[in-house]
Amino acid sequence: MGSDLYRVTTLAKSDRAISLAIVVVHPDAIYIPADPSFALMVLHEAAEQGDALAGEVSFDDTLDTTWVKHYAKGFIRTVKVSGIIKKRTSMRGRMDITVSDPAWIAHIKKGDGWDSRAFALIGSYDDHALITPGSKGVATDEDGFVWVPRECFMDFTNVSDDMPALLEMPAYAPSAYAATERVEKPSRKVLQSWLGRAAIVDGTHGSVSGVTRDSVTLARFDQGSRGFSTEQASWIARPQLTSGRRGTKLAYERVLAQAAITATIGKKSGTSLELALRMPPDQRKVPIASETDVLHLLARATIEDDQFRPSPLAKALEADLEAHELEGTHRLEEIYPFIAKAYVASVEIDRPKRVKASKDMHALLAGPWPTATVRIVVTDKKWIAHWDSEQTVVVPEHPFPKPKAAPKRAPAPVHDVADARVVLHGDGKVWIAERTGASWTARWGKTTRKDRQTKTYQLASPEKAQAQLDKTAATKIREGYKRAPSDAAEIVWKRLGLAFDDASGVCIVTKAAPTATKLEIIDTIWYKPKDHVEAINNVHVSTVEEIAYVLGSAKKGAPTFLDSFRPASRTSTKVAVPLA
Repeated sequence: MGSDLYRVTTLAKSDRAISLAIVVVHPDAIYIPADPSFALMVLHEAAEQGDALAGEVSFDDTLDTTWVKHYAKGFIRTVKVSGIIKKRTSMRGRMDITVSDPAWIAHIKKGDGWDSRAFALIGSYDDHALITPGSKGVATDEDGFVWVPRECFMDFTNVSDDMPALLEMPAYAPSAYAATERVEKPSRKVLQSWLGRAAIVDGTHGSVSGVTRDSVTLARFDQGSRGFSTEQASWIARPQLTSGRRGTKLAYERVLAQAAITATIGKKSGTSLELALRMPPDQRKVPIASETDVLHLLARATIEDDQFRPSPLAKALEADLEAHELEGTHRLEEIYPFIAKAYVASVEIDRPKRVKASKDMHALLAGPWPTATVRIVVTDKKWIAHWDSEQTVVVPEHPFPKPKAAPKRAPAPVHDVADARVVLHGDGKVWIAERTGASWTARWGKTTRKDRQTKTYQLASPEKAQAQLDKTAATKIREGYKRAPSDAAEIVWKRLGLAFDDASGVCIVTKAAPTATKLEIIDTIWYKPKDHVEAINNVHVSTVEEIAYVLGSAKKGAPTFLDSFRPASRTSTKVAVPLA
């Protein structure tokens, strides 16, 4: 649901009433709604497995508009907000809630506090009778499950080899089911027998999609999300639908919409490649319109975990990226239209036959899916050398732009180097003055903040501008500011192995010594020309003097961290630097 929005503290509590202090901790949440869905989310966030509220209401329920509209007032009877104190970027207030049963607040004590990401889900609610614990009812004969093809998870990296073709998935939120057929301490053999079945593992609902020696992987698919969780299987049980409260049922329209088209090899000979596209049975069109889409498929077959695997195509694509001053597989889509015809000579598509609609979705999904055939001719047989019979590639839902000429690049901006510059530091602040001709500009602010206040002064001549700059700097020094080293560039090169162009107000790497390309990596980056360094040890920097000032107090071998940005890959990272 995002970042924390509120800090909640319990002020008082009685049988069916609770008073909470609500403090806004995020600028996007300057509002405390007197709303049942908000109140239910707040109380639910404090509940843990085993608490009455967690047993009757699931997280999924609190986000289901159908469920909340019908049932929220069965739990939350009244909500009142008072004592609002609002400032420009903050707010606090008191929320008084009455509930239908003491069990719904039994897990909270006076003085308890927790962070909240709650929000008002809807604006109107149905009236509902008071809901009490254990009132969901007995088992029902309604089919509470849907069948989900593994193609719905093909865009995740943790799809296991033993995942069944179809997964039986709970169609409602976890609160609509009771646990039956429970098996304590199941063996791996027992867990294997549950593959593809809907299951509850230690309270987590989903479909068993993979088994290791001591854990089970559950595939999850609901109204708002899909994914996997790996659970230690101390017990496993069958979810059985109960009568009573229902939210929105997972529909096959949503299931099919998430099913991916996959491509596998048919035939390969010389420069010709035939691919079979397995199409979900929902009448969708083949999303291949030009050579651009074909190049993407060829490229995907040589990429693993967002990294190129060695192949002639991978080597050529890396060179294309470098020629466009880009880096990383995630930026290939930006250049596909410009380079596609250099790799793909032609493409032909045999469209799939339409599948008749069926009310028996299990039979429809388990039966043969429509297949499209894509015949490709490449400009050199080495561009398809990497694609083998073991590979399956997910086809994008929408076509890429068709081939076109690359736009002309704008010339690199030329920044005027200031005639004079002074950089001063003092008590967590920085003051920077630069003179160009008869004007000079001052920038100042806290070293820990990127923002700087700016003021420009226009004088009658360069001499008068320099005199005023020097006078102002002298005043700052008398106030306790210290001047940055005059040999800043030399210090930075000696200690970091980096040279910078900072004329634009950004420290841009122009040269990197061999030691600067072998730094201790926290995220994937190594220094190259055009990389940016934006901060050092959490001190924001825009000039070489600022970097040198921070380095001046750092001992050899001390942990020093550079916040870096690489435009070529749009990568931001923090690099640990061993100082010389």
